[in-house]
Amino acid sequence: MPFIFKANKTVPYIIVVSAVLVSAAIGSIFIIWGEEMERYVYPLTFDSLTSTALVLFTGVVYEFFVACHAFILETIFIEISILFIYEFKNLSKQLQISIRKFTETNNENTKDFENTIEKLRQEYISLIDCFESSNALVRHFIFGYFAVFIPTFCFMLYGFTRGSLTTSESVYLLLLSGSILLCVAGLTIAGAILSVKAHEPLDVLMTINLLPVTDKTSQSVIVFVARLTGPTIGFRVYELFTLDTNTILAVLGTLLTYAVVMIQFSDSAKTDACPPNITLT
Repeated sequence: MPFIFKANKTVPYIIVVSAVLVSAAIGSIFIIWGEEMERYVYPLTFDSLTSTALVLFTGVVYEFFVACHAFILETIFIEISILFIYEFKNLSKQLQISIRKFTETNNENTKDFENTIEKLRQEYISLIDCFESSNALVRHFIFGYFAVFIPTFCFMLYGFTRGSLTTSESVYLLLLSGSILLCVAGLTIAGAILSVKAHEPLDVLMTINLLPVTDKTSQSVIVFVARLTGPTIGFRVYELFTLDTNTILAVLGTLLTYAVVMIQFSDSAKTDACPPNITLT
């Protein structure tokens, strides 16, 4: 895959530039709204030049390394996903070609077709084994992204609906939530595409006419289909959920439900906050 090798030359620069922009944005928040943010850097203050420089240097450097770490993990995940997407797509293509050749020869060469189907099935099983090993590596930071994103987004919605956030807190949460949202969106979309491509051979196998093939070929097809219709193939996070198309709807549904509930509670709180009826006698 030549484009991955080309991308690897530019990705480090993109990661560094993105991390610099994020850390610079955080530093700007501390500079512009220093008084509001002072409680978050206690016991340091913005009263002296030395203390201000120390706060900015520590905060900016810390955010830079945190952003670099997050973007590097995101890049590793996306590259792994692209590699497996390519492999699953290539296997489906080989399967289509073998079925088309078998059909064009008027269902002759059944022995060759039998060997091809079994070979592709074995390749698919090997590919799944490799994928499971990769899943064991990346599931930790996938869980970390979701564990940070959903509470942060919910806290931000709570603060906005209640009107309890200062300007600096609102800007900071928007920046933080936006950055994590981009990462989570990248993870979810890449995982969903991979899951779709991993199940793509099922549609190809369903086009095979089992009448003219050998019994061994039929058995290979049945076993192949059983694996594809079994447990969902995709990045699994501690057996809690699998990154597929359903995950996108689940996350959006959770956030929208929470937003609606917060808005309803906010409206009811404003309605209940009526001035007392005082009667002077």
